[in-house]
Amino acid sequence: TCLQCEICHSIGKSCSGPMKTCTGGEDTCGIILHEVLIGGMAISSSIKSCVPSHVCHLGPVTVNYGKVKAKSHLVCCTGDDCRTTSVSLPPDNDVPNGYQCPACYSVDSFQCSNEVVNCTGSEDQCVDLAGLMNAG
Repeated sequence: TCLQCEICHSIGKSCSGPMKTCTGGEDTCGIILHEVLIGGMAISSSIKSCVPSHVCHLGPVTVNYGKVKAKSHLVCCTGDDCRTTSVSLPPDNDVPNGYQCPACYSVDSFQCSNEVVNCTGSEDQCVDLAGLMNAG
């Protein structure tokens, strides 16, 4: 039989949607909880989808942009297990660990002033990201 997973994406800590038959290399179901902390406000979103099983071991991820922090966690499941699978995010760890990275975050411009962010907890890599985020 073909694997079926619930498919949804919603603001909040859970979502629900239709079942979809997975294709290609997508051999398990994934539940992702994502949280962005901006200006002291936490915005959560959740995604359920078909995923390739090789991403299941990745574990929680935190990214510190300086003015903005983001946390994500992917948990894999199949069948009825997905109904009871819960996803939790790692606790905040604000203890500096000695690593520093350049930081730059702008909401309404493609330019911003460069800063240095002190990494905390298990953050030990710098990343260079650019993108455009649309609301709605």
